[in-house]
Amino acid sequence: MTMISNVGAMSSPVVADDEWLLARVRDLAIVDFAVLQHGLDSASARDILASYADDALQALLAAQARTVALRATIAKLDVGAALLGNARARKSGDGRIAGARIAETLRERASLARAAARFDEVCAGLWPRLLDAERQVG
Repeated sequence: MTMISNVGAMSSPVVADDEWLLARVRDLAIVDFAVLQHGLDSASARDILASYADDALQALLAAQARTVALRATIAKLDVGAALLGNARARKSGDGRIAGARIAETLRERASLARAAARFDEVCAGLWPRLLDAERQVG
């Protein structure tokens, strides 16, 4: 995996493989079954559609795993709950430093959430196609 960014020590890096996987899911979602099966006998057409369904399922499983990893990282990021309840600490010099760290953490969480949302968006286009292919294969 090629790391693109890693804002905080606890974060799961956004990786170049994410772009590849997003493109793979997006590409599978636009496959035209009629074109894929053009000129094939019924057994071959069914086999190619079954292969497509297997590829689509693997891509969806990989995307789901990445989304789960992103969300797990988001859940682990502390946004300074202890500082929120302590006005004295917020007013001190340590509070200002902590505030900068909290802002950075919130930006990182937002970035990771956007990455997870991108996976949800592209997977939304592939799920109906997978189910249709599996239905046609039987």
